[in-house]
Order: sequence, then structure tokens, then C-alpha cells
Amino acid sequence: MSLISTPSCSQTLDKFRMLSINILKKYASIEDSDEYSNNNLYYYTDSDESFFSDNVISKFENLSNEFNIGVVSRLNHVEASVVVSVFKALFDNNYWIYDKNTGSFLFKDLELSKSDLSNLYVQYDVDTWIRIFEKYISEQFDEISVIDDNTSIFGSTYISSILPSKNDDHQYMSIHEIIKLY
Repeated sequence: MSLISTPSCSQTLDKFRMLSINILKKYASIEDSDEYSNNNLYYYTDSDESFFSDNVISKFENLSNEFNIGVVSRLNHVEASVVVSVFKALFDNNYWIYDKNTGSFLFKDLELSKSDLSNLYVQYDVDTWIRIFEKYISEQFDEISVIDDNTSIFGSTYISSILPSKNDDHQYMSIHEIIKLY
């Protein structure tokens, strides 16, 4: 049975929402550290397969395809990719990335122990989830494709050193702004 479709669905969704916010708080803390203070700001958004088709699944994907939503951050490309995924989950109120069945690709070849699984789905441990997300992203995407001097793509994350949208209604937010919103 899918974790999301359990009888206590609303309680589970609330836990995933809080887990998402706590993950963002952890990344905000990392970004605020002295180690990251001199990093350049980059604009990150989702550039998944729906970018190349009319088969847009969610409002976030529709906005990201037009480069009207994303994250502005000093984090590295792996960390920022996790933040974009979590922002997408919060924005769409769809926590599929945490679902045992739908998101099972996250656990393929990651060799999780029973303790890890307990930390993921019983304790909702932020550090375990971050480790899993970062490990998955690192293993799936090992290089950045450079488009031009200001633009590159890492996996499904579009990275720009300048604001990718010329529209006035763009929603590129800092991690702190996302936390405040949700």
C-alpha cells in the first residue's frame, strides 16, 4: 500500500509538509554559514521532461517551463536541486517524492538499512532525508551541461547566474522566503 494513500492521509501529508519545511530550514542554515557567504547567487528552477512537451503535470512545472518560478540561492547544484524539489512539493501540495511507491526510484541501489527506513518513514528525520536526496541526485547526475556563460543544467535543475525570466510575475524565492510562505 502506498504511504500517501493510508487512512491517516491528512496526518501524513501534514508530517511531509513539516518535514519539507524542516529540510528547507536545514538548507537555510547551511546557506547562512560563513562557508557559503562568498558564493555567487544563482537562480535554480525545474527543467524536467515536461519542458519539451505539452504534458505539464503541475502548476509548478507550468511556471518553471516559462522560467517564472524557482529558487535563488548560494547553495551548490546538488543542494539546490533538493531545495527545488522540496519547493515544488510544497507549492503543489504534492509530496510524491516521499511516497514509498511513487518515489521508489529514490531508494534504488542506495542500500538503506532498516534504521534508515525507520528514520525516513517513522521519525521523519531531516538529516536522513537530506542524505538520501543528495546521494540520489549525485549518483544520477554527475556533470553540469553548460549552455552558455550564464546558463547550465544539472540533471533536472536549470541554473542561471541571471534571472531567467523577464516577466514581472516571476516567483524566484530565497529559502527563507519559501519557509515564511509555508
